[in-house]
Amino acid sequence: MLMYSYWNKIKLVLFLFMLTAPLAWANIYFVDATSGNDTNDGTSAATPWRTIQKVNDTFFSPGDQILFKRGDVWREELVVTSKGTESSPIVFGAYGDKTLEKPEINGADIVSNWVEFKRDLWQTSLAIQPFNVWFDDEAGNKVNSWYDLKNEKDWIWENNTLYIFSKGQPTEKYTNPGIEAAQRRSCINDGHEDCSHVVIENFRIRHNGALVSFFGAIDCRDGAGKDWTIRNCDFQDVASMGVMLLYDDSAVENNTFTRTRLGAILAHAANTGSTIIGNDIFSCNSGVSSYGNGIKISENKIHHNKWNGILVWHESGTPNCTGLEITRNEIFENGQGWQEWLTLPDNQKDGTQLDGIWTGNMDNSLIAYNLIYNNAHGHGIHLDDGSENNVIANNIVCGHLDNGLIRWSTGLVVENGTDGKTGKCEISANNVWKNNIVFNNHNQIAFAGIKPECNNDDYSSNDFNNNNIWIGPKGKGIGWDGTRDHATLESWQQATGQEMNSISADPLFISSDPDEAADFTLRPDSPCINAGTDVGLQVDFFGAPISNRPNMGISESSSSADNDPPAQPRSLSVPNYPLN
Repeated sequence: MLMYSYWNKIKLVLFLFMLTAPLAWANIYFVDATSGNDTNDGTSAATPWRTIQKVNDTFFSPGDQILFKRGDVWREELVVTSKGTESSPIVFGAYGDKTLEKPEINGADIVSNWVEFKRDLWQTSLAIQPFNVWFDDEAGNKVNSWYDLKNEKDWIWENNTLYIFSKGQPTEKYTNPGIEAAQRRSCINDGHEDCSHVVIENFRIRHNGALVSFFGAIDCRDGAGKDWTIRNCDFQDVASMGVMLLYDDSAVENNTFTRTRLGAILAHAANTGSTIIGNDIFSCNSGVSSYGNGIKISENKIHHNKWNGILVWHESGTPNCTGLEITRNEIFENGQGWQEWLTLPDNQKDGTQLDGIWTGNMDNSLIAYNLIYNNAHGHGIHLDDGSENNVIANNIVCGHLDNGLIRWSTGLVVENGTDGKTGKCEISANNVWKNNIVFNNHNQIAFAGIKPECNNDDYSSNDFNNNNIWIGPKGKGIGWDGTRDHATLESWQQATGQEMNSISADPLFISSDPDEAADFTLRPDSPCINAGTDVGLQVDFFGAPISNRPNMGISESSSSADNDPPAQPRSLSVPNYPLN
């Protein structure tokens, strides 16, 4: 009996050793751009490495951490070629004084050796074409030819030469940090390797964008990996996409994105099961784009961007995107580039959206508990290109100069109601729209693209009900049914057979004026309280549980003071972000 007990203890010790061995063998490495040395062992803050190149040349094991010193800047490209395990990822992060800036990986080089070849016109040799040039951190203005260099910070790259306009010697005029030209396609990428189970956290990512325009500042798509987590990073002034995400089961969490040239986040078509949560995206080209399946886009604040807030799409002729969850996002003041949009040729307008949420060919997905307002001349929620079998519930959509909720029943070529490549009619059918509050839009609902040649049954297969459809003091009408406008809910019901259990009344928010401190929770006397219908949702915008009959709108509480703090704090106040 004693021998049996002894061997059981030995087995237990061996089992625990096998579980903890990867962590026990893991190392922590330190990188210091100021006082490090690549001949050091890198295993302590007193003996750090110096360069990213040293990191790139080193093989790492599961559980290893590679930490970069806060306050330092590296003008190199971090190439990840090692992989962790699900329980022991490889972590690239930060160490040092937390009052300093996050460690910065910068995709640009400072350029010098300027020669004046005409008055106020300067040139220097530069072999790699940049997609942007910064003058003391302010983006320059790219012109068409050096003949067009007429104003301060104008620039053009031609034939391995960078030309700028500057009244005065550039290296003397621009010193903080100087004139920077993007010279690397990304700041961090996967190196075409199978590098799964990687965490990138607490970095400042800036000024990449060269060689290839359609790339990410953090780009994980060229290898065969999965499970990358990118969190708590700040993306600023990147001349590409912020994050290009192909790997399955990955996460982009709690980052900030500002002034990204091609948009903040793209979940690629091959991506399945990734999450995009808790990011703040503003003053970018666009917000979140997804071509993948099973993507969760939640709790993001997406605002003051040039084009769309959230866009879901797929390539023509491929299966529709499916299984997405777009929930609890605050999406406002997007479509800032609407005046430029008006000047685009029609074939470019089709691929450029101004909407809060736009979907093309999205099936079996959920759009719920989103707060969507004031998205310039775009729509609030826009289902297009044969989006089918989706649930759109408990959203607030207001303040759009165009339509609040819109269901298109045509393809990309709206004129003939067919997909421009396959010739197939694409009808947005069998969608459920419930518990939404829609008001103060040009029209509250619109059915567009109805084409007899597609033999479609218009909008009748969709289920619009239990919504509050209210024109409000700034709106123009209840809806457009494809042939005419309707000014009242009764007229809309008679013409369409939709919204038979809906209401049209002031929702009585605490405050709904975005020019003030808006609070879109409901007053106790709101007609929207307990006026919704069960669509299977579990928590509201704030993370509060749903019990009994749900309210219309985003909150189950009748007062913002009654909302329990969610796992991730949310604010419904409207911040005053400048569009830089």
